[in-house]
Amino acid sequence: MRKAPSGLSPVIELDRRSGKPLHKQVYDGFCASILKRQLRAGQRVPSSRALALELRVSRIPVLNAYSQLLAEGYFETRSGSGTFVSSSLPDPETPLGRDVLVSTKAGSGRRPVSRRASLLPRYKPAPWINKWGAFIVGQLAFEHFPFPIWSSLLNRHVRNLRVSSLHYGDPMGSERFRSTIAGYLRTTRAVNCDASQIIIVSGSQQALDISARALFDPGTESGSKNPATL
Repeated sequence: MRKAPSGLSPVIELDRRSGKPLHKQVYDGFCASILKRQLRAGQRVPSSRALALELRVSRIPVLNAYSQLLAEGYFETRSGSGTFVSSSLPDPETPLGRDVLVSTKAGSGRRPVSRRASLLPRYKPAPWINKWGAFIVGQLAFEHFPFPIWSSLLNRHVRNLRVSSLHYGDPMGSERFRSTIAGYLRTTRAVNCDASQIIIVSGSQQALDISARALFDPGTESGSKNPATL
């Protein structure tokens, strides 16, 4: 059985017909990823054995590459934890670093967009976004929210996760949840309904959008007496 890498590894393409030794190709692959910040300080890298299996090479060239990366300060080892990208990376102004930085700079700048995209209005966030206070859309009533109960329920469900939880759910929302709501409405609000008549939405804006789509045709004016036939 193939062993999965124990850490994050960059995409390293080995050319066995190249005159460059395999350990040098592995070393260059890690250096380029670190200098481009594709691998970040503190990230764990695969063990030499796991990476050798991933690249389908002997462990020797991987060990040699890791030794050089450790010696130059790109990697650091932590007892009992493995090998990590160094938290204090060396100066990127190395020959390889200059090549990477120059190529990155040459390709920088604004990218052209399609004509259709250029005609779209500039996005302006609503004035209430990221603010707190009375009558703010989407703000919880923190003083009434049952945080201890919520945390306990989350922990219980995470510990007993089922395979079905990893698939897409019912687009109407959890049937069990909708049945519970229907039972509550029938019992405490005298509303005669069942789960098939309830939709779970992500917020008030989605509820208004679905309601408008269900009740009105495109172009219907405010106050119109011609809603769509349901």
